[in-house]
Amino acid sequence: MKGAEILLARGVPERVVYAILAHADYSGHAARVAALDRALYACDELSGFVHAVRLVRPGRVITGLEPSSVQKKLKDKAFARTVNRDDVYRGAAELGRRARRAHRLRRRRADRRRLRARSRVG
Repeated sequence: MKGAEILLARGVPERVVYAILAHADYSGHAARVAALDRALYACDELSGFVHAVRLVRPGRVITGLEPSSVQKKLKDKAFARTVNRDDVYRGAAELGRRARRAHRLRRRRADRRRLRARSRVG
C-alpha cells in the first residue's frame, strides 16, 4: 500500500489509485466497480500478451496484427505461458463484452481513421 500513498501524495486522483489497487487480484484489495477499474484489469494481462505476439511476428511489428492471430496464440498454452489466460478472459467478461467484439470495434475505428486520413491527402 506504500505505492498508493506515494501516488496520492503526488496528486494522482483517488479513483485512479483505487483502480490500480483493484486491478491486482493478489493484492486482496477492493472490488472492481468503476469502468476504469475493470478496464485496467482487462488491459493489463492482455496488453502483455499482445506484446508477446508482436515479438514473434516478422519484423516484430504490431501493424497488421489480426485479432484472430492473438486468439489463436491464446489457445496455445505453451506460448507466453506466464500470461494468465484466466485473467485475460475474466477481464473481457468484466468489461461486459467479449474480447473478440472489442478488437473488431477498435479495428473498424482505426480503419475509418485511416480512410479519413487518406481522403485528406488525396
